[in-house]
Amino acid sequence: MERVDKPMYVSNGALGKLYRAALSSVVQEKMTVVWSEQMAQAAYDRELEVQGFEAFLEIAEGQRDMYIEKMRSLMNYYEAASEDEILTGNLRNRAAYLQRDNRRYFDLKDRILLSLKTLQKEAKGWFESSCKVSEQQRMASAWYHVTYNSSYFQEDMNCLSFPWIVGDILLNIKSLNSRRRNRTVTSA
Repeated sequence: MERVDKPMYVSNGALGKLYRAALSSVVQEKMTVVWSEQMAQAAYDRELEVQGFEAFLEIAEGQRDMYIEKMRSLMNYYEAASEDEILTGNLRNRAAYLQRDNRRYFDLKDRILLSLKTLQKEAKGWFESSCKVSEQQRMASAWYHVTYNSSYFQEDMNCLSFPWIVGDILLNIKSLNSRRRNRTVTSA
């Protein structure tokens, strides 16, 4: 039963029949979330916006496009079908030699994750060099906006991981905006 290191045969016993029935009943297609304009509208969180982020939209869009281009290169190089395969290092359609050799597979996974870390470090450098420390919240908000807002929706490729490179800043924005909202609700 899929143990490539052992001799294989088709079992006509109860377990073999049950195994083949279970395999045929499971849909073997990959599960992907289809990112659409409607999903973008539903998922967009206004609490990740800060006043003045609009001034950084053009820069953020350029940086997002560079990130998408580099992510595409990684996906092509490692033959990944989607962004999540690169983010996790788990390729769904592994080459046959990788399915039999776990050491090689985990070496490849480590290389994928190292390449991703390098890309994220580079993008963080773009972020830090394009704004002052006092403007980082506005830039992070602009990164989020150009990735998740439906007006920036792209049919062919959306790298939803892009703004989360500066996730610590986005989480601070969310926390501050949530506290402000709670104060206005309790004082009203």
